[in-house]
Amino acid sequence: MKNKEICKGMLERLLDQKISDFNYLEVEKALDQGPLSKSVRLDVYVESEEEVADLKLKDGTHILFFYTKGSKGEISKELKALFKYIEGIPSEDSFVKLVDEEIQQIKNNARWRRAYMMQRDYRIDYIEQGKDIGRKEEKLEMVKSLLGLGTSIEVISKASGLSLDEIQQLAV
Repeated sequence: MKNKEICKGMLERLLDQKISDFNYLEVEKALDQGPLSKSVRLDVYVESEEEVADLKLKDGTHILFFYTKGSKGEISKELKALFKYIEGIPSEDSFVKLVDEEIQQIKNNARWRRAYMMQRDYRIDYIEQGKDIGRKEEKLEMVKSLLGLGTSIEVISKASGLSLDEIQQLAV
């Protein structure tokens, strides 16, 4: 969120209070919890007169979690409009329109599109590598189980595709 006006508006809606000023402590970081998750960590220092109801840590920092599909508690109509937009529902809210315009500009930026595609390709490769690792681990567990049952190394080699040496190393 490089646009300070949008970042400030976003914080005001999320915290439900006016923000006099804020400073970026770090650049935003994507938090990849899974292939379908979309989360962002944004570290900022906010100056405000009001206390924020949230999770307060021992060092005085606060952690807030927002779930766009949640139903617990009341939220402002501005935040509802923002959450609906995040869920893909258009809004007439002026701030949401400003956010949408910024997103459209970014999407139309050729350099950003290239970076996005590279990141997407990297994620696909990362997922495939994870699948390969999982398949190999599963195969090794199967080999260990067969060894435990007394199956011959030759039969296990034919079934698993592993060499006799690889199986003998697992047998130790």
